[in-house]
Amino acid sequence: MMGFQTNWRNPAGRFVALAALVLGIASGAFVIFLLPEIYWSLPVPLRQRRAELVLACVAAVYAVVCWKGQKRLVKITDAAADRALAAGLAIVAAMAALAMLASWVPHYLLWPWSRDADTFATLAQSWDHGIRPYRDIRGYNFPGAIYLAWILGKTFGWGRTWPLYALDATALLALGVILTAWSRRCLGGALPGLAAYVVFLTFYLNRDFETVAQRDWHASLGMVTGLLIMQAWPGRASVAVAAALGAAALSIRPHAVFFLPAMACAILEGVDESSVGTGRARRLVVWVLLLIAFTAMAFAPLLIAGIAADLVRGLRTAALGDAYSRADANTMARAFIDQLAQPAAPILIGLLAAMIATTRGASRRRAGTWLIAVAGALLYRVPHPVQHAYLAYPLALTGAVALALPIGWIVAGAGVPSPLRAIAVAILVAETSVGIPVFCNLDASMRAIGSIARGDTLPEWPPPGGDAWYDPRRGRWYPWQDYRDSVAYLRRTTAPDTAIANVLREPPFPAINGPVGRISPFRAESGICWMWLVHIDLEPEFVRALEREADCVVVWSPGEHALPSQLPLDRLAEVIRRDFRPEVSFGRIEIWRRAADRGRTDPVLPVNDAARR
Repeated sequence: MMGFQTNWRNPAGRFVALAALVLGIASGAFVIFLLPEIYWSLPVPLRQRRAELVLACVAAVYAVVCWKGQKRLVKITDAAADRALAAGLAIVAAMAALAMLASWVPHYLLWPWSRDADTFATLAQSWDHGIRPYRDIRGYNFPGAIYLAWILGKTFGWGRTWPLYALDATALLALGVILTAWSRRCLGGALPGLAAYVVFLTFYLNRDFETVAQRDWHASLGMVTGLLIMQAWPGRASVAVAAALGAAALSIRPHAVFFLPAMACAILEGVDESSVGTGRARRLVVWVLLLIAFTAMAFAPLLIAGIAADLVRGLRTAALGDAYSRADANTMARAFIDQLAQPAAPILIGLLAAMIATTRGASRRRAGTWLIAVAGALLYRVPHPVQHAYLAYPLALTGAVALALPIGWIVAGAGVPSPLRAIAVAILVAETSVGIPVFCNLDASMRAIGSIARGDTLPEWPPPGGDAWYDPRRGRWYPWQDYRDSVAYLRRTTAPDTAIANVLREPPFPAINGPVGRISPFRAESGICWMWLVHIDLEPEFVRALEREADCVVVWSPGEHALPSQLPLDRLAEVIRRDFRPEVSFGRIEIWRRAADRGRTDPVLPVNDAARR
């Protein structure tokens, strides 16, 4: 300090100090001026990862501070990072998860149904009316989703859409609770589990109405939850619970079988190291026997109804090379490679492999189990006949949960400065998450709370998850108001035994039967969509069904028949015009009822406010 004052009193010293100050300011301004140019000169993949770039720069600054020997600043930074790793980051992750859920769950309850949800609700209600799936209705999907739709329909009433989404949101919340508890018991703290939960939320809360509440999410959730329970609470009870969850998953999707090796490894994890041979084999045999028993119970309703053989015959539709399947060696290889091409997959696999190579004991066994689970998730979608978007769930869920292990490993990393560990955790979460979910909409949630309080489960505004398909501003064929009013009208003006023929043939093939709570005269899983998906001409069969149905209403859009389509349905349209009369229209959607005198062609009645109400 004295030297600086002496130099400052010296004219030459003042000149040098001022020159250094001006040079420093100019250099700083020059760097700031160049930052945009430097940023835009970076490769696109790097520019798309702004969070990772910022965190990497922070790590570089910390390294420079350590290198320069700034002990006081290093001490302050280390103390802050220690507090963040101990509790701070876990609180941030928990608050982020709660904020995302609070801005999503209320309006999620009001989303429209996809054609898959509509299909299983209609199958369940038809079975309740004595019309059996697989025998009386063409189908090949496993019955787990039908059971769920039947339970919800019998509990809350047919035609209610919100219970499915309420149950789905509850399952998502339960996953967060179980994952956090597992993390505390197995990984030494809540942070790894909460961080993994946030990663999965960014994926799930980005799905629209066509891909939420899907079978592959529920099947993989059953298997993953079983793994978590067996690792966190090893014992006989957990083996039974895991077997029941595994059987439930297998009743939904046969592809869940790819998770069974990981579940077997989790069973062996729970056995004491000293228990070799007989002890391990006994625990594994008990689990296998329970799994077989629970799976038999899951398929028992089909055996009792005498339709198990019909399901087996229906499965031929989805066999390789048959009408529905588009899979071959090339498409299956491409499905596997495309999953590995995602940045998160090789990162996760590499970290789990590193844990297996460098850790010992329970950590090593746990990492091995989840690496096998990730491998099962990678194989899950490979043999599927058609590569639907919802097949991404098994890998997304398993990968997010397995990510907790490397995060826990990094947090507990000895010899690595705590700021670098905190930054590494943040980078890993940023790299594997999708980003801020597009359907986290606080304004929509507040409006949804008002709608729910009024008992209106079909709001006047299109819910965010269905906005892409029902917003008239996007040029879609079915505006939300017209679809909403059509469903409300059918609920009021049709009897519980009235059959509704849904002949709307443009995407997204709006759900009618399930939301209204009426069965269909078309005896195929997804109605007219079956012909589009499975490439089997069922139009003559559908025509005969429509002709013999006495109490029937048709929902269709005659204007669609002027458009090119894979579903021309000319004969079906001819029967509708011949045997049904127009009753009311809501925009492009028209409702026709069987005419007392066939062949009469009345004009379509214009919709009015009374009809909409």
